[in-house]
Amino acid sequence: MDTLTEIVRNVVALVLVFSCLELFLPAGELARFVRLACGLILLALIIVPAAEALSGWQWHKPAWAESGRVSANFDENSEALTLFLQERAMSEYEVDAARQIAAVAALAAGVTSCEAAVLTDEDGVILRAEINAGIEPGLEASAVREEISSLLSRFFNLAPPKLCIEIREGA
Repeated sequence: MDTLTEIVRNVVALVLVFSCLELFLPAGELARFVRLACGLILLALIIVPAAEALSGWQWHKPAWAESGRVSANFDENSEALTLFLQERAMSEYEVDAARQIAAVAALAAGVTSCEAAVLTDEDGVILRAEINAGIEPGLEASAVREEISSLLSRFFNLAPPKLCIEIREGA
C-alpha cells in the first residue's frame, strides 16, 4: 500500500511540475519534444515502482488447475476440437465464397437473380462452383452464360471445367 501511495504522490507532483513547465515553453517544435520527454519520465515513474513491487510476487496456479483433470481432458479433446473448428471454418469459407461468386455473377447484363454453391478441398481451393442465374425474358442464355463465365474467370480464376452455370429465363 505504501508503494501505491508513493506512486500516486510522485505522479501528481510531476504532473504539476510538467504543467508549470509547459507554461514557460515557447510554442513550436521544441514544445513537442519536451512533452514527449515529460510523458516518458511520467511513464517510467509509474512502471519502475510497479515492476519492483511485482518482482517479489509469486504466481500460483488456480485451484482448478492443480489436478491433472483439466489438462487430461484437453489432451483428449484437442484433436476433436481442432477438426470441428477446421470443418466449421471451411463451411463458412464455402458459404462466403458462394455469396461472392453469386454477387459477381449477378453483375452480368440481364441477370435478375443469382445463387451459387461452392465445393472446396481441404486447402480451400475451389473444386467446383455451381451458379443458378435467372435472366430477363427474351435474352439469349448462351450470351449471359458466356459473360458470367468471363466475369468469374477474371475475379476467381474459375474455368468452365470447375464452373457449372444453369440459366433460367424469367426468374
